Amino acid sequence: AVAAADLARWQAALVALAQRGPFGMRAFCDAAGLGRNFAVALLEHFDRAGITVRSDDDSRSLATGGQAGAGAADCHAGADG
Repeated sequence: AVAAADLARWQAALVALAQRGPFGMRAFCDAAGLGRNFAVALLEHFDRAGITVRSDDDSRSLATGGQAGAGAADCHAGADG
């Protein structure tokens, strides 16, 4: 299970990156303090939840109208599996 405090910290890192423009996996890993495998799973979850959008060049940005807090409860089930 993912702790709520950790999830909040990762979401804050996501929002901070997205405010600067599209970001890549390495930037998210560094900002969130995560290993690559877990970051991939977490970002894929954010994509499915409609929070982020993955571009053809593998960069990501916040979805239009997306909210970084949306789908937070689902991260407990989806991000660590």
